[in-house]
Amino acid sequence: MAEGHAICLHSYSHDYAYLYPGRVGNAVNIATDLDHAMSVAKRVLGPTYAPSGYRYPGGHMSWTGLGDADLALAQRGLSWIDWNCMSGDADAKAPTTPDEAIATLTATYTAAGSPSAVVMLNHDSHDKHLTVATLPRYVQYFRDRGYGFGVIG
Repeated sequence: MAEGHAICLHSYSHDYAYLYPGRVGNAVNIATDLDHAMSVAKRVLGPTYAPSGYRYPGGHMSWTGLGDADLALAQRGLSWIDWNCMSGDADAKAPTTPDEAIATLTATYTAAGSPSAVVMLNHDSHDKHLTVATLPRYVQYFRDRGYGFGVIG
């Protein structure tokens, strides 16, 4: 945050069965989980932490019945964010080399119609070494296509 980065929320539990029983969004559970995530984030980041974005676990496009949950986010000053291309680093058959990761990015970027604004899905957990190692190539990929980088929110 001190460097100007946005830190948005992505749930506390990441528990699909709780958040989306029967693959349908449960607004009460999503809001409860979000409030818990916000509480923890404020303890860590300080009481002035006020995110503007939230990414549903699994993405907004993966579930039905999220209208009431979207309203609960809006009441908390949040908008949901989804991605339109990805590295595939969380897939069952995740890329194992930088070249495979770039190929996944290229395929998903092309499938999205080479959008004018890009949000790329990557993960930063302890075991995502390939994602971190390939990050400079991802940045160059987008720079080569005329994109710049900014803060969401």
